[in-house]
Amino acid sequence: MLALVGRRLVALLPVLFGISLLVFVLTAVSLGDPVRAAMGQRGEPAVIAQIRRDYGLDEPLWADGRCYWTVEVRLGERILRKFFVSPEGKLKE
Repeated sequence: MLALVGRRLVALLPVLFGISLLVFVLTAVSLGDPVRAAMGQRGEPAVIAQIRRDYGLDEPLWADGRCYWTVEVRLGERILRKFFVSPEGKLKE
């Protein structure tokens, strides 16, 4: 029984990665430029450039992806610790 659960959990990892990749790509492609959406067409180019720098929107797509998956991994670690690790640092039974 434990082996079956282990195999299912291992099989779940590529599925979760694929779903997160699909969501990231669809979000990056469909939203367009969020600064232009917020500022409109009349925004000054200097202000738009500053906002892009402040929020990291001027970085390439692979850098955004690295940040996205880093946040996902850290969130996953927090969830696992919350449900499976006791406050003393031992696995819950």
